[in-house]
Amino acid sequence: MAPGDSRIETLLRTHEPRLRALFARHLGGRPGIDLDDLVQEARIRLWKALEREKNLDALASYIQRVVTSVVVDALRRRAARPEDTVEEPLMAATTEDIRAPDEALAQAQRAAALRDALACIPVRRRRPAALLLQGFSTPEIAHLLDTSEATVRNLAYRGVDDLKALLGGARPTETADD
Repeated sequence: MAPGDSRIETLLRTHEPRLRALFARHLGGRPGIDLDDLVQEARIRLWKALEREKNLDALASYIQRVVTSVVVDALRRRAARPEDTVEEPLMAATTEDIRAPDEALAQAQRAAALRDALACIPVRRRRPAALLLQGFSTPEIAHLLDTSEATVRNLAYRGVDDLKALLGGARPTETADD
């Protein structure tokens, strides 16, 4: 490793907590986007910039621009493959933050029950409800599904009501507009 490389590595290591905090603030816990991947991508971009310019006068502002750019790119990639968004958070719920075997089992059972309930609700309500539960906003869901916000609001909330009924032991309601 060249002397300049250790200086760059030291700078990147020093600013990594700031990178993580900025990503967490921008993403707000959005499922399906790995924070570590984004930090690595930002580190690569910063490393290339520091190699090119050797001395960035406003490093903090450059870091903010890189973080914004990486977040926008990640959200665009995510929107380009919306069919992957339904199952990932449900699968992640069975593997993330496991502290004890009892807790892991309970969490896996809840995820399986939610997956089974999602499969039982009317098809037209399933995707909007799943996206809403993942934290997408009504306008985002409308954009992803290429439909109006009013339709999304109606289908998503009816789907969530169906899920509540199913998870509580009842049957989902069928209406003529599905």
